[in-house]
Amino acid sequence: MGDARAFAIEAHKNQMYGDKAYVHHLDDVFSVLELFYKKSIMYGEGDSGDLFVSAYLHDVVEDTHVTLDEISNKFGDKVAALVWAVSDGEGKNRAERKAIAYKKILAVGDEAISLKLADRIANVRNSKRHHARLYKMYTGEQAGLRDSLYLVGSSFIVKKMWKHLDGLFEEI
Repeated sequence: MGDARAFAIEAHKNQMYGDKAYVHHLDDVFSVLELFYKKSIMYGEGDSGDLFVSAYLHDVVEDTHVTLDEISNKFGDKVAALVWAVSDGEGKNRAERKAIAYKKILAVGDEAISLKLADRIANVRNSKRHHARLYKMYTGEQAGLRDSLYLVGSSFIVKKMWKHLDGLFEEI
C-alpha cells in the first residue's frame, strides 16, 4: 500500500482537496474501504489488496499525467482495471462522463462498485461538512448513481456501503 500511496502523492503533488493536500482525500477513500472490508479480511474472506491499492490510485489517470499503462506496469492489471473503471470517460458534461464511468464500473464488478462507493462516501462526508454546493450536487446525483450501480446480487459488503451512503443523505 505504501508504494501506491507514495506514487499517488507524487502524481497529485500540486493538487488540493479543498484546503488540504490531495492525499487527504485518498487516505479517506482508503479508510472507508478499510472500515467495510476489515472484518472480511480478518476472517480470510478474500483478498482485497488490489482494491486497497486502487483506493490510492483511483484518481491518478483522471486527474494527472499518469496513464493506465503505467498503473498496469507498476501495480498490475487488476489495479489498472479498477482505476480505469472509476475514471470518468470523455463526455460533453458531468452527466455524460459519469454515465460512461458507470458502464465501466458495472463491467468490472463489485470491487469497482466498492471503490466508487468509497470515493463517493468520502466526498459526501467532506462536502456535507465543508462544501454545501458540492453536497447539493451529490444529493442530486444519488438517485442516478443508485439506479446505475445498485445490483441485487452484490456482496453483503457492497450492500452495507450503499446503506451507509444512503444514510448520509438522510441525516439532518
